[in-house]
Parts: sequence; C-alpha cells; structure tokens
Amino acid sequence: MCQGRQSCRRLSQSDLDAAKRRPNSCVITIDGRAYDVANFLCRHPGGALALENCRGQDASVQFSMYHPDLVRKFLPTYCIGQIEPCELDDNVNEADNQPFSCGDVKHQQQQSPIVRDYFALRDKFHRMGLFQTKPTWELGLVLRILCLLAASVACVLYPPESAWPIRVVLAACILGIYLQQLAFVGHDLGHTAVTHNRLTDHRLAAFLGNALLGISIGWWKLNHNVHHLVTNSVTDDPDIQHMPLLAITDEFFSSPISTFYDGKRKPFFRLLMRVQHLVFYPVMCVARFYLYIRSYEHLIALNQKRERRYFQVAELVSMSTFFIWYLTLACQLPTWPQTIAFVLLSHAVSGLLHVQICISHFPMAVCDYKNGLGTVDSDDGGHFIRSQVASTMDVDCPTWMDWFHGGLQFQLEHHLYPRLPRHHLRAAAPLVKEFCQKHGMNYVSLSFLQSNIALYCRLRDVASKAADWRPE
Repeated sequence: MCQGRQSCRRLSQSDLDAAKRRPNSCVITIDGRAYDVANFLCRHPGGALALENCRGQDASVQFSMYHPDLVRKFLPTYCIGQIEPCELDDNVNEADNQPFSCGDVKHQQQQSPIVRDYFALRDKFHRMGLFQTKPTWELGLVLRILCLLAASVACVLYPPESAWPIRVVLAACILGIYLQQLAFVGHDLGHTAVTHNRLTDHRLAAFLGNALLGISIGWWKLNHNVHHLVTNSVTDDPDIQHMPLLAITDEFFSSPISTFYDGKRKPFFRLLMRVQHLVFYPVMCVARFYLYIRSYEHLIALNQKRERRYFQVAELVSMSTFFIWYLTLACQLPTWPQTIAFVLLSHAVSGLLHVQICISHFPMAVCDYKNGLGTVDSDDGGHFIRSQVASTMDVDCPTWMDWFHGGLQFQLEHHLYPRLPRHHLRAAAPLVKEFCQKHGMNYVSLSFLQSNIALYCRLRDVASKAADWRPE
C-alpha cells in the first residue's frame, strides 16, 4: 500500500506495463502514481464501467473532473507505486506539498500544455467562485417547477366540463414542461452540483428523480457517468447506442458490440434505419417510456450488491410513488380517450428533453478513447480533453432562454467541468472557448434550429448508407 511520497514504491515503465497485464487487475494512473482498483470496481459510486473504461490509462484529468479533493485521501489504499521519473526539481520544497492534495509536482511539470491549461482554468474557476452553488437559486428553481405541477393539476381538476379539449391539452403541455424541467434538476443533483455532498445530492435526486419524475437515479447515474467518460464512443457510450432504431455513424454497422448493454446489437429493423431521419422526432415523443423500462430493468436485476440493496428498495418504492400520483391525476379526466391523450401528449412534450440531449452529441464526431492513446499529448489526458471537445457542441441562445435548455446549452463547458453548477456555465463559456481556440480545438456553438438541422443531416446521411448494409 502506498502511504505517501517517502514510502511509495518506484515503478519503471516496464513495471507499470507488467502490472497492467496482470490478470484480474484494473490499473489506472493519477498524478504520476499507479493504482490497482480491481477490488474497488463493485463499490465505486460511479459504477464499475466508469473505472473499467479508464483501465490502463492516465486518468488524472478524469479523476479531477468528477471528484472533489477530499476523495484523494482514499487513493493510498489502492496505490501500487509511483511512476519513474519522480524526482522533484531542486527548487521544490517536498515538505510543502501534500502527496494526494493537488497531485505530484514533478508530474505536473511534465504535463502537456493542454492539460496544464485545463487545470489552470479549473483553478481560475475556483478563484472566481464558479464551483459554489447559490442555494436560493436552486430552491427558487425547484419551487417554480413545482408550480408547473400545481398548474397542471389545477387544469385537470377545476375547469368546466365544456372546455375539455383545452383542458387536456393545457394540462398535458404544462406537465410535459414540468417533466422536462425537473429532469434538469435531477441532472444537477446527479453531478453533485447542488450541495456538493454526494449522499445528500443522491437522496434529493432519488426523491425528485424517482418519486416526482419516474426515472431511476441509480440507473441514470451509471449510464451518465459512462457517457461522460467515453462520449460518442461507438462501442462504449450508451447515449448513442440506439441500434437498431438510430445510428449516428456507419461504424455501428461493423461494430456490433455494446460494452454498456453487454451484448451484440441485433440487426433488426434495417428498413426503419433507412428512414431514421424521418422517424427521429416521433421516436423522441415516446422515448420516456423506454427510460421507464430501463429503470425497472436496472432495479429488479438480481446482481445488486448487498450494500446497495437499501437504495434498490428505496428507488422501487419512490418510483412506484410517481406512477401512483401520475396515473391518479390522469384518471381524473372524465373519459378514457382524454386520459390516454393526456398521457401521450405530456410524454411527447417532455420529449423535448431527449431532442436537447441528442443535438449536443449526435451531429459531432465519434471518438475512440482507447486506440487514440499514443497520439499527441494523449498520455496524460490531452487526448481525452480533445475527444470531449470534438464530440460535444453548445447551443447558442439568449440569456432569457437559459431556463428552456436547463444548462444543456453549455454542454461542452459541462463536459469539461461537470461539477460546475449550471447557473455559472454562462460565465465559464468565454474562457472555455478561449481555451479551445488556444489549443486548436473547434468550439462548436449553433442555434437550436441549426443544431436540429445538423442532427437531421447526420441521421439522413447515415440512413443513406444503411440501405447498402448487409448484416453478417
């Protein structure tokens, strides 16, 4: 066990390579030290796949992105050595540097320019106070969203019988916006960007996300953590793995394996893929039903670990609460056609959220986070940063429309600094753009209309190639 700078075993590159090849190991490096986290995979709060996707890589950038500094105190338990060369410059006072507080000094000196500037920008955001949440802002947001729910309930219960078409449409549309907006709050909590306490934010997310939204926060976090680490990876990113319904690149035709869903993609519905650009928006109208299915599949899985069984039961109960109040509300309408129309229309309006998620990544480049290693500045996280920028776009909108996009209009800033509260993303955007331009990365920001057109064109181009695809 590596307890500190003095007692840490020195690892040569050959030692490190041998450790990575050892059976049943999962070796990653952080700030010049190597860690075997194989025994931690099942207990990792972000899920085992999040760590496995960093296997054999320098994960200094990824670790910094998703963890507060206090988590570093747990690292020595899994440390297997410090990577050579590890001597400090003569002008560095070793006693002044805590070994796990801000990373190895020599390692920082050896970082590529893009990684050094990435961390320098993070430190600047800290000095600007951008990582600090405004509690009154978050509370006011939740209260406004709950007012939407109250307005929808009022539309269902109180208008006169003669106004039923308006009653159903208005109630369903308001409830759909409520579902869309509350999902943004669940997203904030899932990234521990509200209280910055993992357990507190998770409990709040379990209430808001499960009981008031109907989506398992546990399933969503497993999915979303992997998405952030391997954005737009054909084999690894679950957010773009929608075969056989949708494909954003013809690489899906020759890459049938999904690591997240643990299996081969079945080549059904090829005809539907040929018209995917035409059916995309109708599919988004019912996409929420798919999330219900995935949530329950996750929660009733038999491989839940004992220490997480409490959360499993709590999520099942809270999700059941959602369906009780939602269906009770829908059944207050006097006829079954009105009830069905209410359910379908509210889900269709909430489908705006799925469109907003897709436009951030679907039109952008697909990335290979593993075979890309060895390219310029990739050994210390530079390739990861470039891949995040290449696979993510912003949506250009005025300030008064920020409420509608819920922070997704600054998706690139969010992917580079996911623990930034969303009400500070607009302040961070110009600095992130400057960072991208300095290192020759294309900072893409399109209007909502332009981004939808770009998405449509991408789906159409891939659909034209699907006509010639012959599954093996």
